[in-house]
Amino acid sequence: MLKFKYHFFMSSVSHTSFILNAVKTIIKALTYNLINIMKRIVLPKDRRGCRMLSIRADLIKIACKKQITILQEIDSILPKAS
Repeated sequence: MLKFKYHFFMSSVSHTSFILNAVKTIIKALTYNLINIMKRIVLPKDRRGCRMLSIRADLIKIACKKQITILQEIDSILPKAS
């Protein structure tokens, strides 16, 4: 429950309306459940216990490495300006 509280910002409510807070809580609970399903199905066994912040950081690192590789390939294809 602590993970749900901190990683999904459930430590406080932001609206004065009970219904808005209830809807927001339901949406965050659905998000939490979808992420856990994704972790069980997609991730390897050694990464299933990781927190969402570390999974997010790993995905950002992969995207950055891929972007650098693509930029290097484009740079090698384009003719050099003299």
